[in-house]
Amino acid sequence: MRGDSGGKVSECEGDIPTFTHMPTNLERITQITPPLMRVMGDVKTHSYIDVLKQAPIYAPVDAQLTNGAKYKAVERGLSEQYSLNFEVGCGISFYIDHLVDPILPIADKFPGPVQEDTRGQFLSPIEVKAGQLIGYSAGTGRHNWDFGVLDARQETVLADNPDYNWSNKYRHAVCPYVFYETEVQDKVKALYSYDNHSDLEVIDNLCD
Repeated sequence: MRGDSGGKVSECEGDIPTFTHMPTNLERITQITPPLMRVMGDVKTHSYIDVLKQAPIYAPVDAQLTNGAKYKAVERGLSEQYSLNFEVGCGISFYIDHLVDPILPIADKFPGPVQEDTRGQFLSPIEVKAGQLIGYSAGTGRHNWDFGVLDARQETVLADNPDYNWSNKYRHAVCPYVFYETEVQDKVKALYSYDNHSDLEVIDNLCD
């Protein structure tokens, strides 16, 4: 399932990693919609990032790509797009969805046909470095693209709900931006908004 790496909690050596790069250029972002939310009946544990036109997507921190999917996106008019899950360590992982034109080392991990669904497959790990280009946002669709972070040390309000607690992404979702230095967090907070989403119900603003 998208957002579930399937890996066990990593042994933590030293401090919890700090994210050093925003997943895209701040000046391109027009709005960030924080998790947790329900949209048209589906619970979303990631943030929505709306950007001006197509935007590059970068690794926010050193990590390993361990799981992902290449799938159809009929509603966006795309023949294919990608959902990618990365392990950071110390129980931290992040995922990105609605990505296109991934870099070749990542694209080469998906030689088969485009899937009809978003179920991820386990991959032999690919190392990525903080700030490294991963691919591009789709540049289409209302919400543009998704950025989510899981922290196995923390639990959400859904952790005791049997409809959701079977999945790490529901149990351990956190605000992606708490892993940045305060200066970056202050800039990002100015972009938080639910204004563009009339079909959205806030379950718990993890970034509040």
